Amino acid sequence: MSEPIQLNIYFNHQNYPLETFADESLETLSAQIESITNIQSCYQTLLIETYYLPLDMTQQLSTYHIKSGQTIVVLGSNKVAADPKQKLSEVQLEKIQESYFSKHPLGLENQLNFCYLISSVQALFSLKPVQAQVSEKLISEEPHLLKLKELFTGLQEKTNPKITAFSVPFVKKFEQFQNVKEQHDAQEALSCLETNLVQNGVENMFEVITDKETMQFLPLQIKPEFTSVNDSVQNLLGDSKIVKLPKILQMHLLRYAFDEETKKPQKLSRKLQFQIKMVLNEFLASPQESKTYNLKAVIAHQGLSPDSGHYTCYARHGKKWFCFNDASVQVVEEEAVYALAGGDSMGFLAYVLIYEAE
Repeated sequence: MSEPIQLNIYFNHQNYPLETFADESLETLSAQIESITNIQSCYQTLLIETYYLPLDMTQQLSTYHIKSGQTIVVLGSNKVAADPKQKLSEVQLEKIQESYFSKHPLGLENQLNFCYLISSVQALFSLKPVQAQVSEKLISEEPHLLKLKELFTGLQEKTNPKITAFSVPFVKKFEQFQNVKEQHDAQEALSCLETNLVQNGVENMFEVITDKETMQFLPLQIKPEFTSVNDSVQNLLGDSKIVKLPKILQMHLLRYAFDEETKKPQKLSRKLQFQIKMVLNEFLASPQESKTYNLKAVIAHQGLSPDSGHYTCYARHGKKWFCFNDASVQVVEEEAVYALAGGDSMGFLAYVLIYEAE
């Protein structure tokens, strides 16, 4: 039997956690749902966000690529039987989308080792200024940028876009990502993509300018004596001061150090606290440059090196936080975002913090 997966069952405006197995049948899943909702299996209609028809109970979960963290929407009552093979009408589908899916951002199915790229795209898409610039200002005939624009439109209009339409021209453009059998660094991919966007008409919203240098990301070391991001920013700047802050403030947490004994990267899982809302007034050359920032996205990583393991993105849409784990999208509490600060060497840790100015 396969590894257990954790699902979220959404029924009658309530969420219920459920553990099952990836190779389980939908018939068995339906029986488990019955024990939670008291709706008999024969009266249930099951839906998922990435497939806009009722699920066929004769199939396996794997048929629909159902993964851990995904939400199953349950319709039905013990008064009216639901035919699992019956297609819903357009009106019914529209009502379902309005009641649940329209409030739920889309995930992107990972067909190869593209979680690093999916997480980067979801982080960018969570930023309204970037969305607007890509839609209105991006001028390019480069295939990967044309496909990025289409991908953003698909995520906005919920047309179930595919990451491969963008990833194929992306890896052709940037040769360091061309080995699709290997994992790659999400921060590096995000940096390449942002730089390329700015080169093609998008406003440069990403640069921190100090009296000594310009940085697209603040590279923050994680030392035993540091307890917060502010400690690491102070260490980075030293006696330097920030003369201009960007609309989008990005921090790259350097969670990997080279181990001289093993000659391999060593993961630093120490806790480095960050804030949902932050200011950097103490580091400014002039108080007139002050900005208040809100955390919009966190690219999190699980694994021994940035070139292995798995990436996810935690992003805020409206007032809710969502965890984007490839195609799976799950609402999470703010506490789950704070938990990415570190301390658990086996869990997901914050790797990139992205803030947007008010």
